[in-house]
Amino acid sequence: MTKDRLEEIYLLAHEARSHSWLKNPIDIAEALGYKVILSNLKEIPAFCDCNSGEIYISNAADKYSQQILCAHELGHLILDNCNSVSLFDETIDSESEVEANAFAYYLYPKAFVRLNNEDISTGRKFNRFVASLIRYK
Repeated sequence: MTKDRLEEIYLLAHEARSHSWLKNPIDIAEALGYKVILSNLKEIPAFCDCNSGEIYISNAADKYSQQILCAHELGHLILDNCNSVSLFDETIDSESEVEANAFAYYLYPKAFVRLNNEDISTGRKFNRFVASLIRYK
């Protein structure tokens, strides 16, 4: 990912955060008009429907993980870098997954305090780090 694209993602995340006095990504998504649905997902922890603007998050994930997953999926929606449905999958080393993770990093920095700033522009390592944050009840 280029430095310019990373800066653009930072600005979009900052703009999204300005729509809510709360810093919880679920609250931010809802303040922006997206619907966040906690669901009994079995195979995947989260996905978003880019046509409807709905974000689905596993209710088996703990609250903190749900916020991280929401930030990631919100990134797909705001960055407009998904097909009809985007699935959270840490094994995918695509530009859109790295960009959604970077958006989550900037939107919800509290979750990424253990991550070194230079690591966010590399794909698989960043994806594995985000995946390591996800915990199930």
